[in-house]
Amino acid sequence: MKKLEQIYRDLAAGKLTREQAIEKIKAHKAASRSQGKGALLAQPVWKSVADDDVATANPIHFSHCHFILCEVPNVQAGQLDTALNTTDIQSKSLQLSSSHPSVSKRYREYALGAFELIQKILKTKPDGKVLVQIVVAASEEQTLYAGLGALLKTASLENPNFVGQVILTPPDIDSNQLAQLLKVNQSRTHETIVKYSDEGRKIIHWQPVPDG
Repeated sequence: MKKLEQIYRDLAAGKLTREQAIEKIKAHKAASRSQGKGALLAQPVWKSVADDDVATANPIHFSHCHFILCEVPNVQAGQLDTALNTTDIQSKSLQLSSSHPSVSKRYREYALGAFELIQKILKTKPDGKVLVQIVVAASEEQTLYAGLGALLKTASLENPNFVGQVILTPPDIDSNQLAQLLKVNQSRTHETIVKYSDEGRKIIHWQPVPDG
């Protein structure tokens, strides 16, 4: 995770081009796979969170909200803005797409596209808290989410008023359903990676890897 964060910092500082960042991310993912689980002190696992815990969370007020959509074909940016009806804040949805047949390559494109948007947002020095929620169709390969999580963590370290969250959803979710999920999770932004499925709502939890 720290290696990915450094890549995004170097990209933000102009030390890397977009193409160089893609190659470094690709190399990092390949190295992580070759090391295997035995080299890890902890591994991410999904932990169920009761709906009551989400419902009773304290709401957080954001002056700016941005929603980045990836691989949710039944949701259009304009439809989501209408469903959210966020007239009291500055809000905008953006749809990212990629033609790569490889899911890992598409995720790299999404991460870099989100990075460029976040940099534009932060350069305007907005007043108040800024929320960016990245919505992607859930995949079985958990490592794909690491780049998005590292990106959001890097941005929050650069600007304490920035808050980021990755929301993983079924691919067939529609605008109204997604709008409801986004609103619910705005009071649980300390949970940076959230997944919805037939098994309910889950969050990433780091579990120590047993010896041997």
